[in-house]
Amino acid sequence: MHTKTTGIALAGALMFGISAIALAETVTFEISATVYNVYDPSNGLQNSILPGDKITGTYSIDISTPDNDPNPEFGHYVFNDSTSNLSQPGFDLIANGQSFKSDPSAPGHMYEAHIMNSYSDHFGLVSWGNLPLSNGTRVDDIFIDLYDPSGQALSSATLTQQAPNVSAFEMHDIHISGSTYNGSYYSLNAKIDAIQTVGDQCPSGNADQVTFAVNATVREVWDYENALGYSINVGDAITGTYTFYKNAVDIDPAPEHARYEYQPGSGSYGFDITINNASLKTNTNTDMFAIMISDGQGWPDFYAAEQFGTQLPFINGTIVDSMGVFIDDPSGNAVTSTALSNQPPTLSSAGFRDFHFGGMRYTGSYWSYFSVVADLNSITEVNGCDEQKDPIVVSPASGVFDRMQRFDAAIVMESNLPPLMNMQATMNGFDITPELFRCFPGSANRQTLICPDFSNILMPGNNTLNFTFMLEDGRSINHAVDWQVLGN
Repeated sequence: MHTKTTGIALAGALMFGISAIALAETVTFEISATVYNVYDPSNGLQNSILPGDKITGTYSIDISTPDNDPNPEFGHYVFNDSTSNLSQPGFDLIANGQSFKSDPSAPGHMYEAHIMNSYSDHFGLVSWGNLPLSNGTRVDDIFIDLYDPSGQALSSATLTQQAPNVSAFEMHDIHISGSTYNGSYYSLNAKIDAIQTVGDQCPSGNADQVTFAVNATVREVWDYENALGYSINVGDAITGTYTFYKNAVDIDPAPEHARYEYQPGSGSYGFDITINNASLKTNTNTDMFAIMISDGQGWPDFYAAEQFGTQLPFINGTIVDSMGVFIDDPSGNAVTSTALSNQPPTLSSAGFRDFHFGGMRYTGSYWSYFSVVADLNSITEVNGCDEQKDPIVVSPASGVFDRMQRFDAAIVMESNLPPLMNMQATMNGFDITPELFRCFPGSANRQTLICPDFSNILMPGNNTLNFTFMLEDGRSINHAVDWQVLGN
């Protein structure tokens, strides 16, 4: 569910926009799908497409096309000559040699996108007026239909250059229908497997790097002295990722056990977790991370990915000193070996499958401890090509700085976002929002803010900053950076 908020202008400084002549911004996406149903009583498809067959190809849109719906929760985009700069908009799909392709020159051709970003999310893209098949069978409509009843799959009703995250939608189908020479109707339905932007490349810097996405639901909160201030509750969602390298060395001598350790400064690894808009992110300059695997060959399996021995600032002045994924499977089916791989552990037969984190808060006279345990709903591999870019970023990015190194901070927004109305920030759990009132608009051809001498507020050691940006259309976007300051 998306929470709609009322924007408050920051002394007028954030109320700025960019007006320019609309230029064509054509984006082409690759799509693949698996057919699950075919209805063709008159054999207009000549038995060429059956359940289990693949549909592959592309579709193109112009993201500079204006939105015809004034409601910010809805978007209606018509990609025709009068409203779009696309020369050849539409679909170009193949299934077992049959071509399903938009035809902008066809009478009555329409190519439209409909987007809903509200209590439920929907992305629809439809082409009416398409080229016929080689045997003369008509292709009346081609329709992408993505639907998420939870309202979490989309962040806005705006067209973007990022591909839809197919896995975030409960329904992700493509429908094709038409008629034969004698007017008999046919249809085929396919489940979309993937959509990605043409030209996207998976990270090639290290082929051994693997990222798993985790999704969990809080089952238990142990916090007798209220260190968390009732901010984490049973039923809350935990989402995020953890990253590791497959080429790490097993330091456990037992053949049925393995332990892979990632030491500070050895690359990009560890957790990047969000719960109730708060972030827990491994600082690879200071934090240690390890993966432990036991494959008993008929005995229970064990799998853990854990960060420990560190202190990550969290909410309400607390710190987190342990965090991890823990899976125990008495059937011995969770893992197939002790080797690291791109395949996540299996959860279906696990005896317990937990994500937990714990920590403490100093009250002034003693330490108050807490722990949170969550049920792991899923662990899935993240395809680097599908990772979404943050629509708002803070510069400089996470990194290490000398205490004598002074810098301004910049807040940079994607060009298609509505005006920024308000923002908030915390540093190591403490509110620093007043510092943002010193920021002023930048001079780039998009919405930017410059925050002068921002390094002056940093403390020696690790500084975790969490930003929340509120937009004119009611959306809130979060972004976090970790700035480590060397010296005293």
